[in-house]
Formats: sequence, C-alpha cells, structure tokens
Amino acid sequence: MIRMKLILTEADGKFYEVNTISVNINNTVYVKLTEYGESVLKSNTYSKFEDGDFNCKMKEGYYRMSLWEFMRIFGKRFYMGSQQMIVDNELFIVEGS
Repeated sequence: MIRMKLILTEADGKFYEVNTISVNINNTVYVKLTEYGESVLKSNTYSKFEDGDFNCKMKEGYYRMSLWEFMRIFGKRFYMGSQQMIVDNELFIVEGS
C-alpha cells in the first residue's frame, strides 16, 4: 500500500490536498457480514466448496477474500439506500497481501 498526498486543482483554479492510499484489487480484505450480507454470499455459488461450506469464513466471524472477489459478489447490491451488507460498513485491507 502506497500513501501519498495529491495536490488537485478545482475548475475555478483553487488547489487542495488529499491524502490517498493505493490499493491493489488482489489485496485480501476481511469483512463482517450482516445477515443480509451472508444471504448475498450464500446465493453466490462460486464461494462454496463442494461440501457446501464457505471457504472464506474465519472463526472470529470475519470473511476473507480478495478485493476483486468482494466487488464481484457484492458490487451490484451496493447503491444509495441499499440494505446494509457489512457490519459498520467497514472492510479491512491487508497491506501487501
């Protein structure tokens, strides 16, 4: 993960600084899902082993997957006013994964 400051210019010529990080979509993320989020995951057959268990659930209640897989599974269900799928709307990204 790379941290850097960007200096950006508005259309009216005003400058402002923003702190940024770069994230690779192959990085591993950890999320705690709501009941609805778990139902979305369960409807996704690509996340299951042959015995029907989900290959990404951790004992502590977090689910582990790559960021691109998270976006593929949940992306189309995220929109303004959508039902909450992630506890506290937080996901955790592992640096350098």
